[in-house]
Amino acid sequence: MNETIKFPQGFLWGAATSAHQVEGDNIHSDWWAYEQVPGHIQRNEKSGRACDHYNRFAEDFDLCRTMGHKAHRFSLEWSRIEPQEGQIDEEALAHYGAVLAALEDRGIAPFVTVHHFTTPQWFARRGGFAREENLRYFARYCDLIARRFGKRVPFWCTINEPSIFAMMGYLFGFFAPGKKSVIEFRRVMNNILAAHALFYRTLKREAPESRVGLVKNMPYYTPYNPANPLDRLAAAQHDWLYNAFMLEGIHTGRRLPPLGDGRVLPGLKDSTDFWGLNYYNQSRCKWNWPIRTENAGAGHRMTQTAWAPYPPGLQANLLRLARFGLPIYITENGLATDEDEWRCAYIVEHLRQVGEAIAAGADVRGYFYWSLLDNFEWEDGWFPKFGLVAVDPETFERKPKPSSALYAKIARANAVKTEWRKKWPWEEKTMDMARPGLTTTAWSSTFP
Repeated sequence: MNETIKFPQGFLWGAATSAHQVEGDNIHSDWWAYEQVPGHIQRNEKSGRACDHYNRFAEDFDLCRTMGHKAHRFSLEWSRIEPQEGQIDEEALAHYGAVLAALEDRGIAPFVTVHHFTTPQWFARRGGFAREENLRYFARYCDLIARRFGKRVPFWCTINEPSIFAMMGYLFGFFAPGKKSVIEFRRVMNNILAAHALFYRTLKREAPESRVGLVKNMPYYTPYNPANPLDRLAAAQHDWLYNAFMLEGIHTGRRLPPLGDGRVLPGLKDSTDFWGLNYYNQSRCKWNWPIRTENAGAGHRMTQTAWAPYPPGLQANLLRLARFGLPIYITENGLATDEDEWRCAYIVEHLRQVGEAIAAGADVRGYFYWSLLDNFEWEDGWFPKFGLVAVDPETFERKPKPSSALYAKIARANAVKTEWRKKWPWEEKTMDMARPGLTTTAWSSTFP
């Protein structure tokens, strides 16, 4: 508590968004169609105009500059760029060119995500990433955006959270397209790795100097009862299926068992220049059948998404990724709460863990808080509040929260000062649930 935590020179501070969650009126995407079906989204909410970021991006980037951000992560929306198969919308391409120009004018480095959960409806109707032959459509899209934007973007993120995309959309049925199929889940897990490799190789041909990385969400899996060998086995199984499968697949280039056949995927091996790490929570694993994950022990304080924050898990995951010898960017880390003091403590403590990981040898080069704005949180709708900035759903007025001021101080100082750690100490407070009546889907799932 007596030492200021300093970060390396050139460390990138920023926040993250994704197109569907903030832009609004994303009418050609599979998620837009998915939201129209009653029961898919909590309280039957819809993204609608979202945060109207499509029209207000310059205003939002002014906020980023005011807060001292040096980088910003956002996604391109394929369904805007190619709303019908083979039909390219030049106005949408021009819009994203203007977004990049707005960031450049403000001295903010763009981190651009190619695929952040959504696909065009026409692609989804053809089977999406569950069919290997559909990769040709994605390859064509990759070629288009690589030629149009490749040299303007220093950092590209290929696929956001591939395991989440596959599990939530094709195994548990909570994301579009709402499938519950082990077979399709297995196909998507392998095809999304191939999609990552496709963009990596395509971009490298057009803009070899740009850095390209995969964004992996990594829950920190632990046994519910560490003394129980079966609980330890359950934790190891979850970690393999959710974390190690992707990490090792990219490292070796093979589609690994039990989800793959061991076949080498062309271009997959070593197809990342950096790791993008999204980290939010601990999941405790208990052995029974079907195997279930538990967020935490009784009384552990939960977020609005019913997740259990566990800051040491961030340091552990950073040190795990460090063994691959690549730079690491924390592409998402954030807290869903209306209690902004808790968010301040969350940011300070997680950055303390980052500082310790760097001191232990992890090559961490940037941190993106999730999210810049309170936004549409997929199947949880509008209830979870992750943002540094509140957005009025009627007027779209932006109101920076006190946590945004703290984060601005951290970014400008390139450090977490002792006084901030004392003012916002991390405490493992208890709470029965996020809020009475909340039904969450993401982290109380059963693996068949």
